[in-house]
Amino acid sequence: MHDCAANAFNYGIYETDFSNAGPTYVAFVDIGRCDTQVSIVSFEAGHTRMLSHALDSSLGGNLMMFCFFYFAK
Repeated sequence: MHDCAANAFNYGIYETDFSNAGPTYVAFVDIGRCDTQVSIVSFEAGHTRMLSHALDSSLGGNLMMFCFFYFAK
């Protein structure tokens, strides 16, 4: 199970007030030390569906340091 799937699983367990009118779409973004992952997940009452997952192994901790120094100015 990748990180975004684990986050979606955790979100689905604790967020229980999903609408019956249609799915709720949520984006999960994980900017880690080694890579960046993005997942789009739909939630309905009793159902979770992973719609998309992308991974970029060259975009990781360097982006975090760039953002840190940019906003620290």
